[in-house]
Amino acid sequence: MSETKGKISIEEKYEGSKSAGAVALLHTSDGKRYTLYRENNLPQDDPFFEPLNDKEVTVTGSIEEENGYICVTSIKLDDGTELQPEPAYQSMPIIFMEEAKEETKKRRLPRKLKKRLKKMGLKS
Repeated sequence: MSETKGKISIEEKYEGSKSAGAVALLHTSDGKRYTLYRENNLPQDDPFFEPLNDKEVTVTGSIEEENGYICVTSIKLDDGTELQPEPAYQSMPIIFMEEAKEETKKRRLPRKLKKRLKKMGLKS
C-alpha cells in the first residue's frame, strides 16, 4: 500500500462507447493522473467518489503504474477525515437458498443443459 497526494476530479470518459461514464481521477503535483476505483467495482459512475470532486486528498491503495489505476483502500481529507470505501460485493443483497430455488424454477433451462443435468442425476 502506498499513499499518494493529489486533487480528485470527476471526468466523463469513453463517450459514445459502451464503457462511457464518469470516472474519478487523482491529479498529483508531479503531473501524473490515476483512475481511482474500489475493490470489485468498475471505475465508471461510482457514487462513492462524487462528493470528493475538486478536493485535495491523500489516497492509500495499490498503485498499478502500468495502466494508471489505484485500487483505493482509504482516502484522507485535508481536515483529517478518513474515508474507507467498502468493496462493492459487500453492499450486494444476500439471497438465501430458498429464494434462489424459487428463482430457478421461474426460468426455463436450455434443453441440452436439462439433458446434461438429468444424466448427472441432478434433475428429475
